[in-house]
Amino acid sequence: MGCDTLIAMAPATRDGITLFAKNSDRPPHECQRAVQLPGRRHPSGGRVRCQYIDIPQVEETAAVLGCGPWWFWGLS
Repeated sequence: MGCDTLIAMAPATRDGITLFAKNSDRPPHECQRAVQLPGRRHPSGGRVRCQYIDIPQVEETAAVLGCGPWWFWGLS
């Protein structure tokens, strides 16, 4: 089984609420943190340090909602 993410926005649900679900192929007792990151504008020439590499930063990023194991960088 792979990782799957599902979101149902409020207009699509009977009770008018947004639902977020995450299925992960990680160990059953591993903590999966939920992370909400706002959209941002970044100065030119910036860099982003990822888990193993350093990459150029884009000028503008979108808001993100995601999950990932507590112990590694990034979201799955």
